[in-house]
Amino acid sequence: MYAGRARFRVGAHGSKKPRIYNVAVPEWNRVDHYIEGSKQLAVPFGVNPANVDWQPEIFLSLEERARADEMWKEAKSLISFGNAEAEAGSKTLLVNLSASEPKRRWPDGKFIVTLQSARARFPNMPMIVMGLPSEWASVQKVANAVRALPAETPELRDAFALVGTADMVFTPDTSISHAASAFRKPSLVLLKREHRPYAPYNTPGEIVAWNEEEIQQLPHERVAKALGKLLTDFGG
Repeated sequence: MYAGRARFRVGAHGSKKPRIYNVAVPEWNRVDHYIEGSKQLAVPFGVNPANVDWQPEIFLSLEERARADEMWKEAKSLISFGNAEAEAGSKTLLVNLSASEPKRRWPDGKFIVTLQSARARFPNMPMIVMGLPSEWASVQKVANAVRALPAETPELRDAFALVGTADMVFTPDTSISHAASAFRKPSLVLLKREHRPYAPYNTPGEIVAWNEEEIQQLPHERVAKALGKLLTDFGG
């Protein structure tokens, strides 16, 4: 902002005199949700935060939605075996494996054990597993172990379309969790405890707040319990 010689430089500051911002708002306390803290940045523009719906939102094109719907049809065919009643009656679960950095990437084996417990309880539930293109082998491995469809998502919008057409979402702490919030999808999110203010905003579901050094130390039993609750509460 400063290097670009912006005339007005809006930002939050604490008790110190701001060096860069010349339009300053109160600093976020980093305990409340980050969207609550961000609201103050709109005040200098004449916005009353109380009068605005701050829920994020993503819009899909008809083509994006149609492609995702076709993938869900394929996922349903994997578990219905021609049983129309089973195909029509079960809510869908989207599973994202990938995270922004290795220490937030839950191991494939723990995903498999957790999803197998869900499959045992909900045998007719269609599942899609996705991840970054670089993790395609893991996507296939996990999906094949739980009778789910492995989904290729070469573009971020492809992933967003699957989120928007799913009934529920299971993901580590990534942009996918925020996409679930934008589509108001009940979600299970694996989130580092101190990152709780970055949880999906105003979105139903479960948060597993882990306090281990790395997410790989998070026990699968704890996650399976939270996933079971998500599926019981929102999968009917």
